[in-house]
Amino acid sequence: RDVGIIRVVQVNEVLARVKPPLLGIPGTTVLGSEIPARPGALAYIKAGKNTGFSEAEQQELRSLVTGSVSFKDGAVNVENTLELPGDVDFSTGNIDFPGDVLIHGDVICGFKVKAGGKVEIHGVVEDATVEAGGDILVKGGFEGNGRGVLRSQGNVQVKFAENQIIEAKGSVTIAQNALNSRITAGDNIQVTSGSGVVRGGHLRAQGVILVKVAGNVNNTPTVLEIFQESKGHPELEKRELEVTLQQVEMSRSRLSLSLLMKNRTSDKAERRHIEQEKVKVSERLETLRSALTAAMQQLKQFRATVPEARSIGQIQILQKAFPGVKVIIGSLKYILNDDHHRVLFKPCGLEVAVLSPEEAAPEDVTWQ
Repeated sequence: RDVGIIRVVQVNEVLARVKPPLLGIPGTTVLGSEIPARPGALAYIKAGKNTGFSEAEQQELRSLVTGSVSFKDGAVNVENTLELPGDVDFSTGNIDFPGDVLIHGDVICGFKVKAGGKVEIHGVVEDATVEAGGDILVKGGFEGNGRGVLRSQGNVQVKFAENQIIEAKGSVTIAQNALNSRITAGDNIQVTSGSGVVRGGHLRAQGVILVKVAGNVNNTPTVLEIFQESKGHPELEKRELEVTLQQVEMSRSRLSLSLLMKNRTSDKAERRHIEQEKVKVSERLETLRSALTAAMQQLKQFRATVPEARSIGQIQILQKAFPGVKVIIGSLKYILNDDHHRVLFKPCGLEVAVLSPEEAAPEDVTWQ
């Protein structure tokens, strides 16, 4: 697979040299007369893209950038972006390029693409390895039998992922579904376009995990994890915990009111007691709502004063999470035993808080 058809040159590397012409050797005619020698013709090299001469005599043509060298239309060119018109397969071999790589086809099973810059692939990636110093964009899917890896120092975007591994220093965005895949991101993971299903596998992020649907009716084990708590500002963490506790209390009060509303007892005394409890809980809810609004506003203002501080991430379900989904935030775990609709999971003391859109801070969630 290492056929080496891509010739990589470095900055200032000599690509071609012009040798000075020599004096020709005199000849003779068939009758013995001398034929004077003609001086040799001066060779000519045409500088193409990202190439130039290093001196006035124009005898050494050098590369102005690091990239792949080619001779096209009578000129020597160096491209800092490697563009392949078709697939990465036995016709090209493995790719190892210091700049950006653009592949118009697929990356076939067993091959490797390594780039110092970003990688853009218009087709699919099978059980192959793609490594990039920048972002990775796969317009097709990423599928196979678990032997493929996308590894990026930036962000990763793919149409879908199935049975594969994705690792990114930045964020990972899946346009459709993530099935039985292991995805790790130093920032966020987002699976919100199309059906937006995460089924099976293990998603790990340091920021926010945002998905439409997690798990399925077969209770396929699916793990959503915020894998590392960032060291933040102590006062910020304290205020965030206070807000979360208020959100949890509001959630419990809402549940209590809902249960009271469903009580249809025929006993007059008990009904009178229930009506009194409804009033108390409703008043408590209104007090909590006002306090929570003020606390979230103060928290927002305080966050603006410590922009370098980063709180622990959270997990958002935009539509539905099925039983069998495990939520992990730092050292906290929460296993779903029933369906959860439109919820936010975030740490709260020694447990994971489960909040509805109404109970979560507006700036913390994205509901669709």
